[in-house]
Amino acid sequence: MKIKILFDRTAVNENFHTGWGVAFLIGEKTLFDTSEKFEYLAENARLVKVDLSKIEQVIISHDHWDHINGLWGLLEMNKNITVYSSGEFNPEFNDKVKAAGGKLELVKHHMDIGGGLHILGNNRVMYKGQGMVEQMLFIKDANKLAMVCGCCHPGVVNIIHKAGIIFGQKVDTIVGGLHMMDKERRFAKYMIDEMGMFVERVFASHCTGHDACRILEEKYKDNFSELKVGMEIEV
Repeated sequence: MKIKILFDRTAVNENFHTGWGVAFLIGEKTLFDTSEKFEYLAENARLVKVDLSKIEQVIISHDHWDHINGLWGLLEMNKNITVYSSGEFNPEFNDKVKAAGGKLELVKHHMDIGGGLHILGNNRVMYKGQGMVEQMLFIKDANKLAMVCGCCHPGVVNIIHKAGIIFGQKVDTIVGGLHMMDKERRFAKYMIDEMGMFVERVFASHCTGHDACRILEEKYKDNFSELKVGMEIEV
């Protein structure tokens, strides 16, 4: 499965918009998160020759502003988009999706959405003193299981173990933010060492953190990359 990076904090060249949050095109018709601003998403998509009007489904990892703000422009463009959200997201977000004409689907735990794509929803965590949930997308075939995440607030090792139980196979590839930017280096190293027992490739995104990326680079060598807008990867 091909993944095109439409938004992240760095880019392959200065022609692209960058910032906080992510937007990944999965295959040709599925978008995972929508960046911090629709205008940035639309211009980046134009530069890599992606037609956003052909998007059929959007998976929202969590309802933080930098992952959802591009959605409203997408729904103005195409009101037939199915938006995979959670009943535990802010009710205002879900109400706004419906008001904008999107087809709202609430993910409870594990949902198979076809084409080898699975959403693992309602992964709970305390973040900045408040409870939140985050959803991860899994790309599955008989031999491989790749995880796509927005920030992985609930902890990457926790999700790896949970996925192993649900899917009966290890997560061999991770794509996205690992949210270690505010963790001590020794904590990041411990988590990465734990990941190393299962995960074979890592494509790290915006909130992973500089120290964690250097540790990942040391451990995974050629099997590690930092994601940049304009990249295309295969999982």
